[in-house]
Amino acid sequence: ISAPSNTNIVPDAFTFLGLINTSGTKVEKIERYNRTSGIVQTAFFNGSGIASGDNFPIVAGEGLVIYLKEDMDIGLSQNKCPKFNLKTGVNWAGTPCQTVNASAFTLLNAIGDESFVSSIQRYNTETGKFETAGYLNGQTTGVNFPIRVGDGYFIYMKKDATGFQP
Repeated sequence: ISAPSNTNIVPDAFTFLGLINTSGTKVEKIERYNRTSGIVQTAFFNGSGIASGDNFPIVAGEGLVIYLKEDMDIGLSQNKCPKFNLKTGVNWAGTPCQTVNASAFTLLNAIGDESFVSSIQRYNTETGKFETAGYLNGQTTGVNFPIRVGDGYFIYMKKDATGFQP
C-alpha cells in the first residue's frame, strides 16, 4: 500500500500498527524497504501484543507491504501528495492521491524511456499474483494495470529520477 502521507498523525511504524490493528489480531506485520541501508525493516506485534521489531519512520510516497491474517480495509486521512524520489534499483512507492498517470504504461512513459526505468510491478489482490509492466526494445510490454490511490508498487530504476509527480 501507499504509506500514509499524514505523518503528523502517523509518524512511525508502531503508531501505524496501532491505528490499523486495533484488535491486535488482523495484521501479522508491516514492512518497509530502507533504501539507505538496503534492508527490509519489519514491525509486528509480539506474543504479548506489544509492538516490536523496527519502529521505522513512515515516509509519504513510500510503499509498505502489509501481511494480513484476514481481509480488512484501511482508511487514513492524507494531508499532502508526495513527489517520488526514485533511486537506481528497486523503489517501494505509492501515492495517497489521484495520479495524472492512470496506468502502468503511462507512468513508465512519464518517468522516462528504458534507459531510466526498467519496470513497475504490483501485487494484484484479486488474483493473488504479481503483475509487471516494463520496456522491451523501446516498447512498453506486460500488464497495463491501473495506478490507484493507496496501492503500493515496486519501481525498478536504471537511473535516479527525483521530484517526480506520479
